[in-house]
Amino acid sequence: MSYTRDQQLPASDGESPRHGNSLRSGLVLHLAVFALAILVLFLLNSSTRGPDGAWWVRWPIQLWSIAWGLHLWGVAVRSAVPESPRF
Repeated sequence: MSYTRDQQLPASDGESPRHGNSLRSGLVLHLAVFALAILVLFLLNSSTRGPDGAWWVRWPIQLWSIAWGLHLWGVAVRSAVPESPRF
């Protein structure tokens, strides 16, 4: 079955296939950037620690984890709410 530009694809579980995939791929991309950045910051912190041994990397980890958790929550909420039809 083929679809024209004006027809919508069949929805599954209240969301269009493209909409759900883009939300999840954005979440996965955010997690990958988070992991890579935290690894770089951790290596930088471990190589430049002074005699007091301060670990400042915990602050970006905590703040970015909160941001990632909010992103995860937003994806879960948007995935649960059916997408309204567009006219």
